[in-house]
Amino acid sequence: MTNFTDNTDRYKTNFQRIKIPYTHRSGNANLKLSFEDLSVGSQVQFDDARVVKQSIRKQTSHAYFEDFEDIDEGWGPFISSKPSSYTTHLSELHAGYTDDTIDGHFSLKTWREGNGEVYRTSPAMIRFKPNSRYKVQFDYKSTVKGVYRVVVHSAKNNKVLMDSPLDGASSFSGEFTTANYEDYYISITKQGDGIFIIDNFAIDGNLDR
Repeated sequence: MTNFTDNTDRYKTNFQRIKIPYTHRSGNANLKLSFEDLSVGSQVQFDDARVVKQSIRKQTSHAYFEDFEDIDEGWGPFISSKPSSYTTHLSELHAGYTDDTIDGHFSLKTWREGNGEVYRTSPAMIRFKPNSRYKVQFDYKSTVKGVYRVVVHSAKNNKVLMDSPLDGASSFSGEFTTANYEDYYISITKQGDGIFIIDNFAIDGNLDR
């Protein structure tokens, strides 16, 4: 995956952020980063590791859930799909002045991005297993019907499993089944002008964690 964050020295490299939440109770703790090679000659590099204190996340029954309330950096499970001016950002609640936050204090807002695939799930955060069934759901606002769509796709399979218009309703729910490929991802695509806001992004199913 190409990194399109243009304000870092990782721009247009294959470095991506990976986030590993854990709870430290008391005493000293040793953290170890390692990997298992899945094929001959595979390799990985780690760099710029840091520890960030966050509030305890709410427990949910979902395999993955993000409400964008405790994002230390970036867009939660999503990464940019192309070079951009990055008007996509975490919108903060300002009661009585703005209406671009759906729930809590933060939502993810995108506007004035180019047409096509705007952002997608990161394989470093969410990895779908082959031949498995999943359900995706989220709350959203869209200022123009049909401009934004939710798409499930595999580059290796070159087959779209889901392509649903987001018509301005308050929530989305859909299901899909992966084939024998491991690179499926969920993306938001755009064709036209409008603002899109997403919150309470949830996935149900057996993720490869």
